[in-house]
Amino acid sequence: MRLSFKFKPKLSHKQLVIINELAWHCSKLYNTVNYQIKNNKDVKAVYTELETRYKNNWHNDYLHSHNRQQALKQLAQDWKSFFNSLKDYKKNPQKYKGQPGSPNFKHMNSNPCEIIFTNLAIRIKDNKLLLSLSKKIQSKYNVKVTKAFNL
Repeated sequence: MRLSFKFKPKLSHKQLVIINELAWHCSKLYNTVNYQIKNNKDVKAVYTELETRYKNNWHNDYLHSHNRQQALKQLAQDWKSFFNSLKDYKKNPQKYKGQPGSPNFKHMNSNPCEIIFTNLAIRIKDNKLLLSLSKKIQSKYNVKVTKAFNL
């Protein structure tokens, strides 16, 4: 049983534009929430709190719920790892080159946010990978519920 796999499909121009837009919105959502965590003491890096607090962010309209949830889970995990590293740094500073830094922002050119599709958001039919897209993306690019990528 495959739990996950990565592949590099041959994409058409339209498919590439859709994927780039999804990556852009995913990165912007990650950065927006990350900025709020860094600069607002009221915002805690807990997934459930992030999910309810940022459910109405406009980037969510362009992301399928699975994509949004996975981006926020990744951000919560990044902050959890930072706090664990900081705690370990205080006990064993010799293991580190310097004090651990908080999670960085995502940059579209060098480090875009990964677009994670769960098993509920993908299907394989006739040797094509079908990805679920949000209604906003579907209407913007005039595509059906799912977009097919040849395997």
